[in-house]
Amino acid sequence: MSSSMNDNEKNDDFKKSNSCVTDSAKNLNNAMHGLDNSILKIGNNNESLISRLKTEIESILEKKFGLNFIAVMNFHMKIKLDVEEPYEVLWCEPHAFYEKLKELFGEEGTSLIFIVIGEELVRSGLIERQREIIDLMRVRDYEAKCKLQNIWQKLTAKS
Repeated sequence: MSSSMNDNEKNDDFKKSNSCVTDSAKNLNNAMHGLDNSILKIGNNNESLISRLKTEIESILEKKFGLNFIAVMNFHMKIKLDVEEPYEVLWCEPHAFYEKLKELFGEEGTSLIFIVIGEELVRSGLIERQREIIDLMRVRDYEAKCKLQNIWQKLTAKS
């Protein structure tokens, strides 16, 4: 019977250790994404940057493509990205967003979407070249991500 207790004690110790490792991994993951997430809340009413980004991007796309296009795009992007809010991926992992959008619309269609967005950003004085967004979206690196986040943040601040 005492060996059975030892097995139970070992099992309990294993569960505690496993829980600790899981908690540590979660804490590390949260710390790594802390900087990105720390600036998601802006404005007096704490409206999220993601919500404002979504509103701005959809407003730009609606003028050129209409509401039905936005609804269809959002529906399919939620499925492809397996998320509730695709614009969170646009903020956190822009290259992944770009790649999934490319699966939906192909290279030319995706380029057109970001050219339309780029045109509006040039008109607003937020970027110099309309293709700047596409060039940054195609690259999977930290510098491109930071540049895009800076552009998105300026876009949401203008409204």
